[in-house]
Amino acid sequence: MKKKFLSLMFVLSLLTLGFLYLYTETNFIQSSYDYYTSELIAYIFWWFSALFVLGLVGLLVRDYLYKIWIGASIVVASLSLIFAYINRRGGGGILSFDGELITFIMIGLHSFISLVYFVVQYFKSR
Repeated sequence: MKKKFLSLMFVLSLLTLGFLYLYTETNFIQSSYDYYTSELIAYIFWWFSALFVLGLVGLLVRDYLYKIWIGASIVVASLSLIFAYINRRGGGGILSFDGELITFIMIGLHSFISLVYFVVQYFKSR
């Protein structure tokens, strides 16, 4: 289970990065360029990369706890991507959160909570 998830996240990170490169840097895709679509692809890439790195740390816990973490991570990543896409430009006020800032705040918060979860579960099982 753990190895499948890690390899899936690694492959999806590489595929997303490759698609982002093809979409932004080449003329391979003959559609009109949309800045917001490329940002959304970048947000997805950052989430896949973060889940891959956190999944490596999660190898220390048991399979059952890892499955719980995967389920929670998918929900948090999906909600973060939806919220970032809705607020992609920001509000224009003094405290304006655009999609990139929302994505990085959610990744950082999720990473911190996941690391605390992994450490607590690791020491609890010992």
